[in-house]
Amino acid sequence: MKSIVALVLAVLLTACSQLTPEQARTIGYERLSEMRDGPSLHGDALMSALEVTEHRGGKYLVELTDKPRNLLWAVIVLPSGKAEVTRMAIDG
Repeated sequence: MKSIVALVLAVLLTACSQLTPEQARTIGYERLSEMRDGPSLHGDALMSALEVTEHRGGKYLVELTDKPRNLLWAVIVLPSGKAEVTRMAIDG
């Protein structure tokens, strides 16, 4: 009986630690907003322009195409909530 309770508790804790796409979007938004030389979009415009895709292992990719600055911004959000921001020039 104790092992069943422990198993249920472990499953619940694991489920609670998973990020949702909206949480990943918020983390990406926060990381991009705090950058000094960040995207040209701000506020609600930035939040709505972010594209979120889920990948294996609970990772998310949050992307923004910044046409005025000719840059593609990418935020890799790990299941732990840590995030890494990269940017690259858009060829065109």
